[in-house]
Amino acid sequence: MSLFSFSTVLYEYPLVGGRRFLTQLAFPASIFLFLALIFSSYGEFRSKLIAFLKNFFFFIKPFLPFLLCLLLVVLTYSPSREQFFFKPSTFFSYVIFLSFIYATVNWSNIKTFSSELLFVLCSLAIWASFLLLLLLSWEEKKSLYDLREFLNPWVTTFSRCTSLIAGIVFLGSVYCSNIPKKIYYLVSGSAGFFLASIILQTRSVLVCPFLATAILFLVASLRGISRLRTLILPLSFTLLAVLLTSTMISERIDIGIKEISSSGDLTAIQQVIEKVELGKALDKNEEVILSSLNTSMGGRMAAWATAAKITENHWFLGRGYGNLNNFIDVKKVFKNSGNFVKHFHSDYLQAVVVGGLVLLIGMVLSEAWLLLRAVKSKNFIQLYLILSMLFFGLGELAFVDIQTFLIFISAWTFFSFLQPKIDEFTT
Repeated sequence: MSLFSFSTVLYEYPLVGGRRFLTQLAFPASIFLFLALIFSSYGEFRSKLIAFLKNFFFFIKPFLPFLLCLLLVVLTYSPSREQFFFKPSTFFSYVIFLSFIYATVNWSNIKTFSSELLFVLCSLAIWASFLLLLLLSWEEKKSLYDLREFLNPWVTTFSRCTSLIAGIVFLGSVYCSNIPKKIYYLVSGSAGFFLASIILQTRSVLVCPFLATAILFLVASLRGISRLRTLILPLSFTLLAVLLTSTMISERIDIGIKEISSSGDLTAIQQVIEKVELGKALDKNEEVILSSLNTSMGGRMAAWATAAKITENHWFLGRGYGNLNNFIDVKKVFKNSGNFVKHFHSDYLQAVVVGGLVLLIGMVLSEAWLLLRAVKSKNFIQLYLILSMLFFGLGELAFVDIQTFLIFISAWTFFSFLQPKIDEFTT
């Protein structure tokens, strides 16, 4: 199951994608384990089955609001395979398969899980990603900082998933007392953040190193002043890396701010889109707005303006479609740049457009439940994972993006086995 950490690195290869790790390896293996446990506990079958079901429902409970509301929307619209821009069946399979795996492994009383395995695998995945980018750089005879265009259209997804993996490694420094290992995990995690935010120049992942650093300081403070002193050097190094990251991408941030400010308000954007689709002439101000819409952040503004318009009278159960092209002619609106925005660039807006207030409430309840569980169990990795997903969802798809959700829920499952308590950090 821990092979999910390589699923983004191997995204392009059809036989080893992340979903196949889960559906063709981890889940079938858990079925064999389940059957073996049934045969080996013949006299205690009833009590064992009850324990299995308790574990199953413990894991799946936080996801139920989202899944049940998604099911209602699916039954309402009977969508075709790509109608929502995501496949509901995939979300159901991910959650159910991993709930089954979690329940089976907990039922088996296996006590050999070690976070060390996942930290090592995730760090190797980061360095493997760097190696692949170096090979691409050599192949295309381009600088590492000019590779973004060669990874489209999935560069943002790659960056989000890499950031989730990087945060896991970064916080791995908390779970070991060996100084060389701490440094290795901090360096590997920082390398992952550098890859996602600087080399691939993805703005939506900038919050991740700050989140990871904040959680490191939280852990250090819980350990007490004496422990905090021992972490001053690595934490200072970390903070410096984070500050350098935000500084080096500042130009792209400035460009994004200018793109938003020149796009005008949502009403003006809606008028420009309507005129373009009808072939009407634009005035000078509208020409400026149209030019701004043909940029990265301007495209998002166009998607958000469209979402506001089309859900105005369909706020309860949405529109039942998730592709932007279902509502506007993207090839006309974005013809100047070829930046064809395909979805609504926000978990929350995508949910509203697809399933209205019903799906939005279900998703937010699940995210809030997951956050509460991470806080109550004092599970710092899970805290990082869910906070990252919440921030990603503001300006990108994350919780309703198949690949990002796979990385998130697989890591969530792995660390659900460990459930680290605060006692580990105060002794």
